[in-house]
Amino acid sequence: MGSLPAEIPSIPNDAHVLLFAYPALGHMIPMLSLAEGLVERGCQVTYITSKNGAEDILRMWPVKKGDVKSESDLRLRLVGAGSDVPTKGKTATEAVWANVMELSFNSAFLLEYILSGEPLPDLATEYETVWARPAAAVCTAIATVSAETCLNAGLKTLILFDTNAYGMLELSTWVHEDLTPAEWKTAGSATTTYDQLVGEDSSDAHKSVSRHFSRGMKAGLTWAWRIGQKCHGVLVNSSEALEPEQFAQAKELFASYNVPLTAIGPLLPNSTFIIKPNALQPQVVDLLEKNGPGGTTYVSFGSFLNPPKEHLQQLAAVLKERKEPFIWSIRNRETMLPAGYEEEVEGFGVIVPWIDQKALLAHEGVGFVLSHMGWNSMLESCTMGKALLAWPLGFDQLYNSDLLVSTFALGMRFPSSVIFSPGSAATEDPAAFKSAINATLEEALKSPTGQKARVKAKDLGVRLRASLEPTGGATLAKDELVKFLIVGIKPAPEGTILEAVQEGTI
Repeated sequence: MGSLPAEIPSIPNDAHVLLFAYPALGHMIPMLSLAEGLVERGCQVTYITSKNGAEDILRMWPVKKGDVKSESDLRLRLVGAGSDVPTKGKTATEAVWANVMELSFNSAFLLEYILSGEPLPDLATEYETVWARPAAAVCTAIATVSAETCLNAGLKTLILFDTNAYGMLELSTWVHEDLTPAEWKTAGSATTTYDQLVGEDSSDAHKSVSRHFSRGMKAGLTWAWRIGQKCHGVLVNSSEALEPEQFAQAKELFASYNVPLTAIGPLLPNSTFIIKPNALQPQVVDLLEKNGPGGTTYVSFGSFLNPPKEHLQQLAAVLKERKEPFIWSIRNRETMLPAGYEEEVEGFGVIVPWIDQKALLAHEGVGFVLSHMGWNSMLESCTMGKALLAWPLGFDQLYNSDLLVSTFALGMRFPSSVIFSPGSAATEDPAAFKSAINATLEEALKSPTGQKARVKAKDLGVRLRASLEPTGGATLAKDELVKFLIVGIKPAPEGTILEAVQEGTI
């Protein structure tokens, strides 16, 4: 490990904040964006995730070994908690949960070491630094054990929910049937079940999965909600410019626990609006420019999950038959798409294994984004003013789709008979399956409804980008957050959530 070079002054013992981050890696990481915002405002930030998660995130880290030029470059350090978790043979979801457990159960040991004042190595720059006792901690909602540990140590502790206010109101009813008073249910159909969002025309197998998910989600949310009631604040990665009514009601909900709730989003990387020259492949640029503003659809299902191969091949067939411009980012295209497909769609379709998504979304040529509706991708798409074609695969994606498509009319959702059917449905009756896909695309790309969605999406993008300006709501929220984190530390609350679980009160 290195030590500070002579020309760099020692880091002053001022505001030190711990961030316990969700150990999963997509193309953007909200907690890292929050870390950058805190460092810009003078804080020292220790970013803590699982050891596997730390190794994954290094490729996105803003300052790496050899990049250190000033004291400010050492205000953000990366720490991996625990040991390597074996992930061979695990699904992407199983691997994430294994790393969550590794982070959670090593939090106490790591926090004790940090509080002892011993030098702590930064995995990114490989310097060892000694900082003052941390003033506060922000924990991802999934790391509730870490939040409990920080509360018991007397740190001012906040929870970050990487979701929207609408989803929080909906999911709050799962935690306890009396948790949400009737007057707060108007922000959404708070009696909506996961099965109802999946749809009555879904397969029995998917309904079974949805019920299993809802039970697990309820257990996890119960833990997060109870710890959230004891914390000193709750942060939400969304914007009041996006969902003002929903935020007003969510704030009222948490005010009943005497816990302030703050919209801190959209949490986007500092580099979001910095587009490098030649960021997009030449064939992508050619297609976008040839088809004019809003003339091209972007297809992407995210970093971890894809629909069944049979679904993707029928979607591919419909896009080929329609001959309308599209760009499809898919990693395993050789195995998931029909043989020779790239040649068959040449001239109106471009298939790439990876694309600079921020550069693509910033281009005026993209009109609709066909997406799995993961929240990070949705915030990015909405901020860039793009309309949505929703193909949710599960988890919070259903609530995101319900909010953005059903509530705010920013696009269309494919029918449940398509997106939640087993893979065999696409081959048993391919004509019906393709017809359902085609009908949704037709409405989006050809009808007045689709045009209205694009206009609404553009207007929302203007408002979200304005919130990120120096005097915008998201920027001012981060300014206020720093003041809140470093001023007036509260004593740790009595009792712990672990005791509550043992006593059977949760």
